[in-house]
Amino acid sequence: MDAGYKAALAELTGSLLEDSDLPTLMYRVVTFVADTLMVKHSTLWELRPDGSALVLRAAVGGQEDAVGVAMAASGARSALGTAVLGTRLVLVADWRNETRFDRPSLLRDCDVISSLYVAIQGQHRPFGVLCVDTATRRIFSDQEIYLLQVVANVLALAIERVTARQTLEQQIEHARLVTAAQDQAVLEERQRLARELHDSVTQALYGVTLHAGAATRLLESGDVATTAENLRVLQETAQEALDEMRLLIFELRPPVLEQVGLAAALQARLNSVEGRANLETRLIVDGVGDLPLLVQEALYRITQEALNNTLKHAHAGCITVQLRQVQSRVILEIIDDGVGFNPAAAQETGGLGLRGIAERVAQLNGTLTLQSAPQDGSLLRVEIAL
Repeated sequence: MDAGYKAALAELTGSLLEDSDLPTLMYRVVTFVADTLMVKHSTLWELRPDGSALVLRAAVGGQEDAVGVAMAASGARSALGTAVLGTRLVLVADWRNETRFDRPSLLRDCDVISSLYVAIQGQHRPFGVLCVDTATRRIFSDQEIYLLQVVANVLALAIERVTARQTLEQQIEHARLVTAAQDQAVLEERQRLARELHDSVTQALYGVTLHAGAATRLLESGDVATTAENLRVLQETAQEALDEMRLLIFELRPPVLEQVGLAAALQARLNSVEGRANLETRLIVDGVGDLPLLVQEALYRITQEALNNTLKHAHAGCITVQLRQVQSRVILEIIDDGVGFNPAAAQETGGLGLRGIAERVAQLNGTLTLQSAPQDGSLLRVEIAL
């Protein structure tokens, strides 16, 4: 990526860090893409929640009047659908000779010849597609493709940041309507998440801008090797921020145990957070009947805290959550293949959230067992008598 692209990307990232609404963020991005790649048309399409179609949410280059109105199919014959549901880029060199996909009417109206589509990854599913369309035949370079992919990743972070802020505001407003005791408890939790949102994700995004700026300066000085290292760190920082954001958003909107039950809530957590972080996960439920709600909530929160520790510290590749009931006892085990830790030292200091886990187990007169060793994974086992 040349110096001009890096400087423009750093400026875009900085602007997306500002508090803004989603339509403004999207318009900034399509304007940036059109200006930077020197193309007339750039659009952003959002996948409907049911996956049935995509809706045009932002556009430059003569398609502005169709924003919020234009729809595109998401089936196999749709280039947009293939990009968003396959979460991969789609290149169409010449729509006049294209046989894989049907040409959308909106593109025919604008005499579009070549297109490049990149998926925008959302929290639980792809958010949509970032597009570049040209009225002349164009072969996009690897550098241009990489730029569009990086922009899509930065936009995903910005969208999730705004969504998290909106969710936080909604949760705080709801908390205001409950009893004073509940209000205080919810507020403390939201404040904790808000601090983590600011401390982890915002700082990570700021780090992206710093590395992009440093890479620009290094490239201008001819230091290609150090530039490449800065770009590698930039990509890792953005991915870490995306993983942290997904974790925080899930904590803001956890499954309701009364509605879905403990097993479904645990599976939803593994799918939404660990699975999206590319960890191999397994949930094994054996012989578990209708547990008291108090026990379900405690086991869910214990699992949540243990999984958070694993995600942040263990560097694991595989996590197994096993829940089984043996007569009048329920047993929960969380196993990972990560770097491990010293159980005695962790229990003595209360680190890794173990103090909170131990308190929840003690409230139910249960037993807590930890097994781990450096570079040998870990096992957390909770046994509660019903």
